[in-house]
Amino acid sequence: MTNFVILAMTKLYSLYDIVTIILSACAAIITISGAIVAISTLVNRVKKPTKLIVERVEKCESRLTQHDERLLKINDTIELDRKSITELANENKITLKTLLAMMEYMLNDEDKNRLIVAKDKLHNFLVSKE
Repeated sequence: MTNFVILAMTKLYSLYDIVTIILSACAAIITISGAIVAISTLVNRVKKPTKLIVERVEKCESRLTQHDERLLKINDTIELDRKSITELANENKITLKTLLAMMEYMLNDEDKNRLIVAKDKLHNFLVSKE
């Protein structure tokens, strides 16, 4: 059957025409495939910066999220430290008032009531801390 087609084609076309048609078809296929490759390469080059930017933004967002989490932990620690410092300042204030009352009592025997009040405050504070 193929011999018949070739014979029929040879009668309509010369061997030179058949080879030219086949080579033309191959050239067309190669040209079209080359154009497809060129277009896909161009599209990839155009999309590449966008992909790089998207990847970079995602990486930066993940790092930013990690930094936010760390900052929240640091803020919690700072708040705890602030409370501890405030408590220490109050404790120090009570101690200093007691020392002042003791010194004044040692200098003046008449201010015994003030020393008793300071002693009671210090006692209540120490009892509440335990």
